[in-house]
Amino acid sequence: MKTQLLVCLLGVFLSVSAAADVQEERAEVSIPGVAPEETPRSASQCPEGWQSHQDHCYLVVNLVYDRINAEFQCESFSSSLASVHNLWEYTFLQQMTRKAGLKSAWIGGYRFQGYWRWDDGTPFNYNNWYSNDGSSYKECIYLNSEGVYGWSNEECRKSHPFICSMKLSC
Repeated sequence: MKTQLLVCLLGVFLSVSAAADVQEERAEVSIPGVAPEETPRSASQCPEGWQSHQDHCYLVVNLVYDRINAEFQCESFSSSLASVHNLWEYTFLQQMTRKAGLKSAWIGGYRFQGYWRWDDGTPFNYNNWYSNDGSSYKECIYLNSEGVYGWSNEECRKSHPFICSMKLSC
């Protein structure tokens, strides 16, 4: 029992240390037309360079980052990695990604304690798996832009472009 507790505490310490190291190493990225901390002013307006769909603004970022740094970059724009709640949303994101000339992009899905979740805290209430590798180390979701393929999971340390999303304000 004591050994398990020590192993758990060591794991938590290493996770916190690794997260702190990643935050220190991340570079600030400037994307034309997007000011840090910028939020839309009305339901009909997205920041320059972002695309509107339903009640969100989306931005495909054609820079290649591991999942955690992609998440940090979206946060610097007052957004999160995109969540997907229906086929129409997924198709829209696939089209955006394809138009940007990309085959894949990180979206905001991740596995935590055996359950899939979205970065923005919305329910993981829609599934569109092309492949779901049950490997415990493949805990992050990326979008496939080719054909009718759904999303897949991969190691979070792998690098992909990514899609940021922000909810339109009223």
